[in-house]
Amino acid sequence: MPHRCRSTRPPSDTERWRSVSWQARPYAALHAARLRPGQEVLLPDTPFLHLFVPRGAVAVEGTGALGAGDGARYTAVGGQRVTATEPAEILVWEMHATLTERD
Repeated sequence: MPHRCRSTRPPSDTERWRSVSWQARPYAALHAARLRPGQEVLLPDTPFLHLFVPRGAVAVEGTGALGAGDGARYTAVGGQRVTATEPAEILVWEMHATLTERD
């Protein structure tokens, strides 16, 4: 199966964030976002999710603050708001199957 990559670029030079999604299998996808302070994104609705913060700091609705190097795993989640409290980058792995459910 070919890799699918979708990228949303800023509409102007004043926008300094980019969101990218990459899907290698039908049951998993990786999302990345660069957020400005106060900018928000919603976590995808998925059975299994891993959020990692490689840079900066964010506040996650229902979880609390996460800083650089922090991560959180969720099951049966969706729609939680992630808000940057300083310039931040986040990686979100969205999974729709367990290891035993894979083909």
